[in-house]
Amino acid sequence: MVKAEYSRHWFAYFPVLALLALFLCTTAPAYAGGAADYRILNSYLVVKLQPEAAGTKLVGASWLRLRNLSGETSARLPFVLNSGLKITRITDQKNRELKFSQKQTELYGPDRPLVTEATVTLRDPLGAGRDLELMVYYDGSIRPMAGADSTHQAIVGYWNYAYPIPAAPRRADLEAVYMVSTNPQRLTVELPDGFVIASNLPTRGRKLVGDRVEFDLGGDKPLPPPVFSIAPFGSVSAAAATILPLPGNETAAQKLATRLDAASAMLGQWLGDAPTGRPLVVADMPPGVVPTERPGLVLMPLSATAGDAALYRELAAMWLPPAPPNARGSWRDGLAALLAAKLAGGTDDRMASLDRARAALAGGPVADGLDMQAATLFFHVLEDLVGERAFFAMVRDLRTEFASFSADTGTVAGYLMDTLDKPEAVALVDAWLIGGAAPDEIRSAAGYDALLKNSVTRLAGTPQ
Repeated sequence: MVKAEYSRHWFAYFPVLALLALFLCTTAPAYAGGAADYRILNSYLVVKLQPEAAGTKLVGASWLRLRNLSGETSARLPFVLNSGLKITRITDQKNRELKFSQKQTELYGPDRPLVTEATVTLRDPLGAGRDLELMVYYDGSIRPMAGADSTHQAIVGYWNYAYPIPAAPRRADLEAVYMVSTNPQRLTVELPDGFVIASNLPTRGRKLVGDRVEFDLGGDKPLPPPVFSIAPFGSVSAAAATILPLPGNETAAQKLATRLDAASAMLGQWLGDAPTGRPLVVADMPPGVVPTERPGLVLMPLSATAGDAALYRELAAMWLPPAPPNARGSWRDGLAALLAAKLAGGTDDRMASLDRARAALAGGPVADGLDMQAATLFFHVLEDLVGERAFFAMVRDLRTEFASFSADTGTVAGYLMDTLDKPEAVALVDAWLIGGAAPDEIRSAAGYDALLKNSVTRLAGTPQ
């Protein structure tokens, strides 16, 4: 069982954390700006976990390198944690103790759960655009927020606030920090022996520590803030995925492996050879839990098909070029969603795609100018303009052209403008991806057929 006095052992990690800090300070990628007051540039999370029915016991230390995006000098920093967790100590990059206060408060947003709100007083005010390194020590129990935590399984992630997040307790602020905080990550996780960690990060090492096991995970690929699940998982291999079933769910895992093998074969037929590298990780969850997807990771109940959309999106994304940092909702997400719809059982309902795109527009503008639903609709229209055979040939060419680097929507738009043969398709790219006409045309179209007709007649004048 994890005990609070384990916190004294975090000092053993100081040499590792210090070396990692020096390394990451020279490798931080460039990011697009956002609305967040603070951006997580790099992080290293060390946690000891003990799943229990009342909430997973946790002792943790989080090294963070942050940048002040507020435009103002900050004398204090806000943090949010799960309501069952509390900060025990904070030090800055000079190893100076920092004062802090914390309290239970409601998160401002639609669901208003209780969270721990902490305020840290800095020794030296942090100027606008300047960076700061902190070590945040914390412990307690992760109070379940998704119905999954039990004596057999627990989830650690951004959206159950299982590690410190530099934001005020407002949903919009937390979402803003999430959107701008894509970076290489490192995790060290200690678990009861027999437990396995399901993560989209490669395992760098594993060792026994008494009757417990310690996993070291990390990679160079920029990813959103981490989420992982722990449980006594089994393992079943599929063509492009590793499936981790909960005890007793091995038959469901084998059935899912058969479905994924068929989907991988179909993607290979459409788009070419399967990608090399780490397979997709699919981890089992209790029945009724809403599926969660992250790049390279899907958490879903294996016994249900409710997670197929997320599963096929992540599988299809493996065949596509790398995602641009902080470009969730990009052209790549839309293309993966269209391919997933085909894998799930044929051609997606075009009118339903239009309706989803309209609903997404109600959420306001998005980074990169195109949300996933609008991007999916764009590729539906493009496929109908050029035909399925030419459409798949175009995607194969995209794979080749951008195989070694990520491309944002503007870069892909320029490539399509130069390579598409049909004038109507070129005009669609120009209008939607470059000219920004997608929102107005999506809102005003009488239906999908009318939207497609506008694209066909665009060259003759203003869309109807």
